[in-house]
Amino acid sequence: MAISEKTRKILWARSGNRCALCRCELTTSGLDGSAATVLGEECHIVGRQPAGPRGMSEANPGADHYDNLILLCRNCHKLVDSNPAVYTVEMLTLQKGAHESWVRANVERNRGKSRTGGDDDPNSDGVTLLPRVQSGIDLCNILRGAYAYRFGHDEANDREESDLLAYFFQEIEDWGDLLSDMSMGKVVETEFRLGQLLAEMRDRGFLVFGIGRTERHTIGKSRDPWRVAYVQVVREGNPGVVGGPSGSD
Repeated sequence: MAISEKTRKILWARSGNRCALCRCELTTSGLDGSAATVLGEECHIVGRQPAGPRGMSEANPGADHYDNLILLCRNCHKLVDSNPAVYTVEMLTLQKGAHESWVRANVERNRGKSRTGGDDDPNSDGVTLLPRVQSGIDLCNILRGAYAYRFGHDEANDREESDLLAYFFQEIEDWGDLLSDMSMGKVVETEFRLGQLLAEMRDRGFLVFGIGRTERHTIGKSRDPWRVAYVQVVREGNPGVVGGPSGSD
């Protein structure tokens, strides 16, 4: 089994085109018209084979799944595989999670600095540009096939609201990763579950807005189309909210 194209795109997107250890950029622009150089390597956390670094007692059938992959530069990949006693499965798993959290935080910070408008950001002028999401079907349509997520929210007033927002975003991201591989029956169940989640947010005084759209992002040497899910949660009464239909492109 090889790493799927979807898994590869998700890994590069969530890693922000940077090594999860040293955080160097993993693609470089070509010089004098030459092709760009790809420095990133998709590395296994648990080894594919028993004899490999951090290998299991038998071959690992889930070796190429997203959860078992970490994006590293060539130097860090060599360092990690040469020192498995230092770079354990637990350590690499924690490092991957910490790095992806760092990427998300920087993306949100940069979006906040660029709210003056831009063709690639449907939310660049505030939440008013995003349609209201009012059903689980709407939310599934936004999340289905997404390789990347761009989330935003009003500031939580207390720990309870913070936990609610964290739970909401984690749930929709987890379901979004699974939707493309679901049977129709499971999709219907997911639509119902997400509809319940939206109702819970409404009961707690939060409105959900969002859109799914295709953008072009550079992966390695090519500029590929990616499906990106934009989801924004705002408090009822937010002055930026205006009426409008829900849905996605």
